[in-house]
Amino acid sequence: MKNKKWIAIPIAALCVIVAAVVGIFLYMQFSIKISEAENTYAPEYKSFCTSPQSAEITIDGKLEEEAWEGKGWFTDTYLQNTTGVMPGWKITGFPTEYGIYLAAVAEDHNLVNDGEHTMAKNSSFGFYVEVDNAGEKHANDILYATKVTIDMRGDAHCSEGNNFDRAVVVEGELNSRQTQRATAEIFLPWDFLQVDVSKGIPAEFRLYPVYRGVFEGEDWGTDMILPIGSAEYDIYNYWRFNQDGYMTPDREDAKLGDTVTGVAKTGNWDISREQEGIVRSSYGTEHHVIFDKEHYESDFIAEVTMIPVQSLENEWPKAGFYFLNTKGEWHAILQDTRKDLLVDAVDGTKNVNKLSLASVDQTWNWMEYEKEAIENPNAAETKGVNLKVVKYDGCFWYFVNDQYITVEKKDFMDTEVFPGFYALGMDVIYQDYSYTSIEDMDALKAYLNARGIYIIDARAVTPGGKVEASAISVKMGDQYDITITCDSGYEVSSILVNDEEKLEDAKRNAKDGVYTLTASDGNQEIRVSFQKCDGLELTGYVLSEEDESTLNAEMILTEKGNRILRYQILSNSKKGYTAVMPKGSYKAYVTSDGYIEAQESVSLDEDQERNFLLKLSLFAKEVEINGTKVYSNMSVWDMSKEGKGVVSTSYDAGGKMQPLYFAKTGKEALFQAKMEYTTRFEAGKEYQPDLFGGLFVTDGKNSGYILAVQNKLLYGNWQWTDVVIPGPVLMYPDPVPAEMAVALQDGYFYVYINDNFAAKLRAAEVVPGCSQNAEFAYGIYMIADKTADIAFRDVSFSTDSEEVANFQIQQGKTAVWKENNMFARAVVINGVRKASAREVWDTSEIAENILKGSYDMGTKMQPFYFASTGKQALYQAKIEYTTSFEAGKEYQNDLYGGLYVTDGTHNGYILAVQNKLVYGDWQWTGCPGLTRSGFSNACGLP
Repeated sequence: MKNKKWIAIPIAALCVIVAAVVGIFLYMQFSIKISEAENTYAPEYKSFCTSPQSAEITIDGKLEEEAWEGKGWFTDTYLQNTTGVMPGWKITGFPTEYGIYLAAVAEDHNLVNDGEHTMAKNSSFGFYVEVDNAGEKHANDILYATKVTIDMRGDAHCSEGNNFDRAVVVEGELNSRQTQRATAEIFLPWDFLQVDVSKGIPAEFRLYPVYRGVFEGEDWGTDMILPIGSAEYDIYNYWRFNQDGYMTPDREDAKLGDTVTGVAKTGNWDISREQEGIVRSSYGTEHHVIFDKEHYESDFIAEVTMIPVQSLENEWPKAGFYFLNTKGEWHAILQDTRKDLLVDAVDGTKNVNKLSLASVDQTWNWMEYEKEAIENPNAAETKGVNLKVVKYDGCFWYFVNDQYITVEKKDFMDTEVFPGFYALGMDVIYQDYSYTSIEDMDALKAYLNARGIYIIDARAVTPGGKVEASAISVKMGDQYDITITCDSGYEVSSILVNDEEKLEDAKRNAKDGVYTLTASDGNQEIRVSFQKCDGLELTGYVLSEEDESTLNAEMILTEKGNRILRYQILSNSKKGYTAVMPKGSYKAYVTSDGYIEAQESVSLDEDQERNFLLKLSLFAKEVEINGTKVYSNMSVWDMSKEGKGVVSTSYDAGGKMQPLYFAKTGKEALFQAKMEYTTRFEAGKEYQPDLFGGLFVTDGKNSGYILAVQNKLLYGNWQWTDVVIPGPVLMYPDPVPAEMAVALQDGYFYVYINDNFAAKLRAAEVVPGCSQNAEFAYGIYMIADKTADIAFRDVSFSTDSEEVANFQIQQGKTAVWKENNMFARAVVINGVRKASAREVWDTSEIAENILKGSYDMGTKMQPFYFASTGKQALYQAKIEYTTSFEAGKEYQNDLYGGLYVTDGTHNGYILAVQNKLVYGDWQWTGCPGLTRSGFSNACGLP
């Protein structure tokens, strides 16, 4: 997008006079051109509107009728328009007994049209219109809205046909780069909008408007939209119009409303008290954004008091600040305001009894700060929650009720931003708000220091290396790390921490060049110096183990004795690498894209050549599928143990909904892994109760997943199966692992969990919108909303059709227990595969022909299968009630034990209980040959 600035430089008074004369002449000529264009412009469309219209309005694009006077206009422009030179547009509309009338004006000097029906390449107006029958509410999804796009010729695309009236007038000549503006006038009949007016005339409607401008030098149009995530799909969040036109236009001198560029707020705010410094997000359902009209800057303190009212059809409502940059990227910090946190407060208001923050950005990557949550004991006596954000460059410090919560660094927000408020599914009142600029780093330090927060300032003061801190700021007593990296040929000569020398301590106590410090009272100033070393030379190449080809790679070498020594060396595929380091014993960590990290020891007591071999990784940073590139977020995945068959991530590391893609793609695939919930649980802390883990699938355009959770599967786009596996798996506090196998064959996904057949799913069920025989990219995936760590062990993946076929054949056979071939992990009966619920049985003595189960283990009604099937059978076993009874505890007084029988479709059993049998489907029989006393000694309570 090109932002042109015209600069006039006066040379001499005579030149000014000449220029003025020439300018007047050109203006006259240009005016004649415009006049001629207005007289000769002929719209190239035909109106097919057959519905009655108001006699007071003529659809001619001129807006001369009295009906248009005094209407409220919605105005909008581009995010990049910080200098005010880019196109802007406005729109109004109102309902009548006949239908909806719309008017739009675009101020654009480059109105274009290619003469074709190519809306994406042409300047055009777009409208998503949703209106309810009087007294009713339709679906809020914008997919159900009426979509109308009109170009500068009046040509239209519409989701509901063309039975509506419109006219477009262009001032200037299309494609001349000298146009003034375009005006559109539109009539949409009620029947066209599918409104039943027998129930009454709707008093208002909702509109999501888009203007597409084509910038000079570009072939495609750019849409003016407000980028707040997926909000555009929910029409109840957008701009509202009634008899007076736009219902919530900004007051002329308003402080809250549109951005300084004119990008409009969402249309669901009550701004009737804005002049008093109070706004409320009382309409809509989900996304409510309103901006501070006076601010566009990088460094400031934003503060507001929020008074929660009620949820807007949302189980997890939140409210807080919203920050938007000119690229459409945004970041929000929100206070949890869900219903169970609200208490009655002063003046009939509500308040929040637990101060708990969450942040989210345009990728919908959530960070929830449950660990830092603070009780609010004064909630009932105070009015609202005070939220404060200190922004400096790309860093955000958060305070709630003057209590420090945490700090985040968002590099993509290291720029000037438009600040404002964001209510996510919450009716909330914002008041006592302010924005205060921060002039420099000293001002930032002073502000934070007064609140017990200290900046970490870590720098290298000589050539020869670099230093990085693990935190931006700390409180007194907090620990933080510094990582020092030496250049080849250098070593660390000094580490000053607040003027205290720490070099010798770092040599002894650092780990792999990472030195841990404890914050003192005050800002932390770290200054690191380097000096040249009398080093030895290590040279060589990094090679692929597959074919010994040379690779581009990165090496980290750390010294075992002098623990602060750390070197980061790049190896070139053509020239290899050269590192000069002091004599010593080093640990080398060698990585290359698409390969498994190698960890090897290097003893450097003389110059030496050393090549490193790397194995191919199953995973890739970037994969192309059907012409689209998809990317793994490698920063949130721990790949250091891939050589041992383990990769892991966590909620705290940001791994939620971040797929790690396999390198191979294909139409058939086989994925196998053991998934473990690896968090070390501590008393008093909150963890994810049910961890989701499994396979992510995409065709490049459409995506889906197959995830094990509890004793079910989650697949597609939040679709659930019924109970499919004995379980639960991956559940806090007793996290049973989930061994998952997924085979894609002939357009169907076959899913197995812990040797149990779980589901057969069509490809389009897993990846909604895909073709049945599509080629896919695949990755491992997890979802959690609270602290949880997941490890994928023994991961294997193949897109080889023969391997997939062999796996499926094997699944169709009996899987015999190696320790005792009488029993089976799974058995096939009449074409149906049945799996033993081995995770709820104690198989530790299966080699001795002993199986144990219990109610507490979950063995109830979970069969363990014999390997053999047949029409005749002989079963014998001794069944014992083996509980060690203790006085005062409650036990099962009549235990059921015996034989389970199935033909694959129908199931039954024969169980001994008391002095009877229970069989079939809860049928009972007497047992005259079995005495009560004899049986109770074996299977009942003593």
